[in-house]
Amino acid sequence: MKKFSVILLLYNSENDAIKKTIDSIICQKDINAEIILSDDCSQNQCMDYAVDYLKEKAYADYKLLKHPENVGTTQNIYDALKLVSNKYVKCIGAGDLLFSENTLSDIYDFMELEKCTMCFGKIQAFYVDENDKISFMPYFLPSDIKSFQKGNTDKIKDNIIKNHGWIIGASMFYETEGFKKYLQQILGTVRYCEDLLQVTLLLNDEKISLYPKGAVYYEVGSGISTTSTGPSKRLVKDHSKFWNMLIKKYPDNKLVKKGYYMQKLQSIDEPLRRKLAIILHNPGYIIMMLKTKLQKKRYEIKEKGILS
Repeated sequence: MKKFSVILLLYNSENDAIKKTIDSIICQKDINAEIILSDDCSQNQCMDYAVDYLKEKAYADYKLLKHPENVGTTQNIYDALKLVSNKYVKCIGAGDLLFSENTLSDIYDFMELEKCTMCFGKIQAFYVDENDKISFMPYFLPSDIKSFQKGNTDKIKDNIIKNHGWIIGASMFYETEGFKKYLQQILGTVRYCEDLLQVTLLLNDEKISLYPKGAVYYEVGSGISTTSTGPSKRLVKDHSKFWNMLIKKYPDNKLVKKGYYMQKLQSIDEPLRRKLAIILHNPGYIIMMLKTKLQKKRYEIKEKGILS
């Protein structure tokens, strides 16, 4: 039987969100899913609820990690990785869902075939209104999906390292040991934005592959990067510390130099001035974003998921 570990990240999470996420994990077919409940010093009883719900469902393959103080997302994940038993691992926040009942099994097979350190799948973004109605919306990340579909490594590095055309963290699945190795390198520097690891992977020529199907239902508005129209202070601080670390480690790398400067532009508070500065100093970013608009059909998910 194939095996996969899922780290469910908890931080003052709501019961309904926890229930939906757990349901999407325990319904997985043709695979044994180990669940690591990793709580970052929540002030509510979300860990107790998660454990009670797993017991209610008679699901026994789980482990617990509760931090006595708040350590941030990156440390929370790294500590949970120490409890992971399996070759592949998925981190998921309460409120997000695995896309279908076959997601983990299919991604296991995909990663075995690709021999990749990390893969990511297509995302179906959704939000829940005050009447509990689910509405879906398009989500176009990374900003140039075509480069992944064509396996153009140089373009992938250019888009992500130089232009910051990010893969979203919610869509990522990892080979456990590689994840642990590279995550350790950014501990103490990056507190919340663990998905910046994609830059480190590319700089070390680790393989990142696109799983060509829907992988995750992503609840917009529940994470650090989707709560406002502009960059949050926590996000900006993480990015600043990360790029300062990289420019010291790779002082002669042209892509790192350009990515470092791009971070400076993106940290400008005033939106209009920020956009103008990026346009004037990094035309490649504008070209990438224009291509994104032309590639919209490439992001479409054709198969049905558990919310379809």
